[in-house]
Amino acid sequence: MTDNLKLYSNLEKVIFFSRSVSIKDAEKILEKENAKFILIVHNSAPISLLSKELLNQFEGNQKLSDLIEKLPALLITDKLIDTLEIEDLQQYFLYINETKAEGIILCNDNKILGVLSRESIVKSLEDNIVYGLISLPGGINSPAKGFICKKCSPPTYRFPREGHNPLCPKNPLHGEMEYLE
Repeated sequence: MTDNLKLYSNLEKVIFFSRSVSIKDAEKILEKENAKFILIVHNSAPISLLSKELLNQFEGNQKLSDLIEKLPALLITDKLIDTLEIEDLQQYFLYINETKAEGIILCNDNKILGVLSRESIVKSLEDNIVYGLISLPGGINSPAKGFICKKCSPPTYRFPREGHNPLCPKNPLHGEMEYLE
């Protein structure tokens, strides 16, 4: 049974792709690099995250840009520490379930370190659920501060560890993100 998750040992590799890459080419590179996630970027800004499994649901001749409107919201957390406490894991679990996101992009000083997958979060919570130490949803004592950019489609979520309302990472012209209530 654990009450936290060691972040760096649970990060999944992510490969960056331009929106103009075809699904077929992305699948080949994912296989070659033995990665589970791709991050679609435009002008160095993250647009959307998807897993190899989700990518396989689309036709190979389509461009990644054709998928963006069909993909889950983008979840980003930054100013990392070495571990996530159970309260953070519960909050991220709720956000992932609500948005149907594949995982959470982990950043440090705006540098993407990897992806914390839905599976890693669920696995970390399983023992605590089995032993009755937590219940989901709810039971969150200190939820992470969250922000959303509703101007993005799909919406972008960000969970900074400190500071004020962050700017939208997809498009700075969207301005400051709104506080999640």
